[in-house]
Amino acid sequence: MKNLLTTVLVLIILSSLSCSGKIQKISIEKADKFPLWLKDGESHTDQTSGIVYLGKTSDGSKTFLLADDIGKLNYLEIDKNSAIRLTDINYSDEVNQFLKQFPKKDFEDLTYDKHTGDVYLSIEGNGKTFREYVGIYKLIFRNNDLHSRELISIKKVQITPEDQFLKYTEKNIGYEGLAVDQKYLYLGLEAGNEIPILSENSYIFIVDKKTYRIIKQIDTKNLAIRSICGLYAVDDNKLIGIDRNSKKIFYINFDDSLNIKHSAETPVHTNIPLYPDLDYIASLESITMDDDKNIYIIDDPWKSQFIPSESVLEKVDLNTVENFKKYIPVIFKYKFYVNN
Repeated sequence: MKNLLTTVLVLIILSSLSCSGKIQKISIEKADKFPLWLKDGESHTDQTSGIVYLGKTSDGSKTFLLADDIGKLNYLEIDKNSAIRLTDINYSDEVNQFLKQFPKKDFEDLTYDKHTGDVYLSIEGNGKTFREYVGIYKLIFRNNDLHSRELISIKKVQITPEDQFLKYTEKNIGYEGLAVDQKYLYLGLEAGNEIPILSENSYIFIVDKKTYRIIKQIDTKNLAIRSICGLYAVDDNKLIGIDRNSKKIFYINFDDSLNIKHSAETPVHTNIPLYPDLDYIASLESITMDDDKNIYIIDDPWKSQFIPSESVLEKVDLNTVENFKKYIPVIFKYKFYVNN
C-alpha cells in the first residue's frame, strides 16, 4: 500500500510539472563592437540611470531615450556601424519651473508605452520631505513626437493606494525599475533595505494602467533578486530586469492571474570597452530591448569604485583612462535568448 501511494504521488507531481510547461532558461551573447563609452566627441552623458528603446529611423539607426540622475534627458542614436550620436533633450520653461522645486532631480528608469505613445519616468525622492517627490511621472514631448528633442511638460501619476506605493521608499531609495506592457505598469523598488548594497530582497508592484492602482505586490526574496535597478517588458506579462547587487539579468513570466509562471537568471560580464579580458566594477542601472531581441544595459558609474586600480589602468590607453576619470557611463549590448 505504501509503494502504491508513493507511485501515485510521483505521478501527480509529474503531471503537475507537465501542465506547468518546461522550465525556462535565459542566456546572453555579447554583441560585436560593444561595450561602448556613452560619448559623442566631447559630449557625453553623466550618471546615466535609465534607457528605453524607441524605434528605428529610415536609415536603420536605432533610437533611445536616456535619463541621467542629475535631471537630464538625452536622445541616443546608434547606427548600423555602432557609432553613437547624442543629442540633449531641451526643456520648456514649464518643465524647468516644475523641476526647480525638487531637492535633487534624481531621474532613474524610464519606459515607453508602444501601445499608447506615453513615456513614463521614475524620480527618486530626496531631502526631508522626500515622499513628496518620489513617484512616476509622464513626459510630454512637443507635438507628442518622441523624436522632437523637446520636453514641454511633466505630470505626476497618482499611484494608489498611496500608502502602499510609499511604504518602502526612503531618501534616495525609490523605483529604479520601470516597465509597461499592454495592461500594466511594473514598478521595481531599488532594494528592500535602507542600505541598498546590503539588501536581500526587493519588491515589484504591478499597476493597472487604466486606473493606476496597485493590484499585485511581489517580494523577490524567493527569486534571489536582491535589487532592481532596471526593468523592461519584452512582451505582455514577461519582464527582464537588472539585479545590480548580484550583477545578473533576471527574467519573469507571469500567468494571466499575475502569479509567477517561470523565472530565470543569467550573470553579466562587464569588460572595459576595447579590452574584453579586463573587467571593472560596474553599477548596472537600466535595461531595454530593441526589435531584434538585442538588450542594452547602462552602467551608472559608482564613483567610489568606478575607476580601476593602477595595475589595470596601466594596461589600457590614455583615452580609456581619461574616460574613467571623467566617470563616463558605458553601454553594453547582448543578444538575448529564452530557452525551454
